[in-house]
Amino acid sequence: MSPFLTILSVVLFGVLAAACTSEAVTPTPVPSTQVAPATQPGSSLTGDPDLFREKAMANWEAFNQYDLDAVLASHEPSYLLEREEGLRRDLGLLRQFGVSLGVEVHVPPVRNDRGEWEMLLLMTEPTGLRVIRMAWAESEGEWLLIDSTEVSE
Repeated sequence: MSPFLTILSVVLFGVLAAACTSEAVTPTPVPSTQVAPATQPGSSLTGDPDLFREKAMANWEAFNQYDLDAVLASHEPSYLLEREEGLRRDLGLLRQFGVSLGVEVHVPPVRNDRGEWEMLLLMTEPTGLRVIRMAWAESEGEWLLIDSTEVSE
């Protein structure tokens, strides 16, 4: 089972559990750091941390609004081929159960040695916290999502 499906299963189970408890988990914000804008090797695209923060938050806002078109548009085409069926199913289930996910920056966006931009987010769901890695690479003249998976810290 993919990490995202595992998360979704836990989230859906958590909806039931959340009805039985009033405790809330509030993650501690992590201060951001500034990184100079960078261009991927062989690329004319500039990236900066604020751009990727905005992209990450827009992605999760689209999830919380069950906006499949916006979620799909953020993905790199080959990554989307792997995930589209699961995204359609997962968003349908989230909508059916009225689940909303909280997300905040855990580790600010940085450029890695492959020229990708990546960051870690804390995702709050009904049963607790998850750490999600998101990464973007240049594709078709723009920065598109190439990874969004749960990781262990």
